[in-house]
Amino acid sequence: MDFLCEFSQEVIDDCCERRPCRQRCNRCNRPGSCCICSQLPPMPVSLKKTKLIILQHPNEEKRPLNTVAILRACLTSDDCMVLRSKKFPISRFPLLHEVLNKENTFLLFPEKTARDVAEVGKLDFDSFNFVLLDGTWKQAEAIYAQNKFLSKVQKNDYQ
Repeated sequence: MDFLCEFSQEVIDDCCERRPCRQRCNRCNRPGSCCICSQLPPMPVSLKKTKLIILQHPNEEKRPLNTVAILRACLTSDDCMVLRSKKFPISRFPLLHEVLNKENTFLLFPEKTARDVAEVGKLDFDSFNFVLLDGTWKQAEAIYAQNKFLSKVQKNDYQ
């Protein structure tokens, strides 16, 4: 019986032993064997007339593809701001609300009233702010629905 107890404890210990996590690249946040940094610009690029504001669902950060990590590796921090939440109230995100109220701010979101994003370049603005919702379609739709102020922002889509 002692043998069975010792064997059982050994099995439990083996099963509970934590496996080391795969090493991740600090820049693109992908596993080392899938690192794509050699394909990215060596230094972050500055966008001359455009700022990106990404409203990211909290679960999206953990996803393996995590395209926002790639964007952040490619663009200067001044040009790509990532805000992570499901709800974005003015009390917690006053700068976001300030930007959303500007007429040169556009939400990239597929909707019947959305204009072709290519039309934005024809507008007479010195600069542009693009807001993107990052998550699965279900998560992005939930962010849009739970933050009613987003419905007031001009919408653009890829036609």
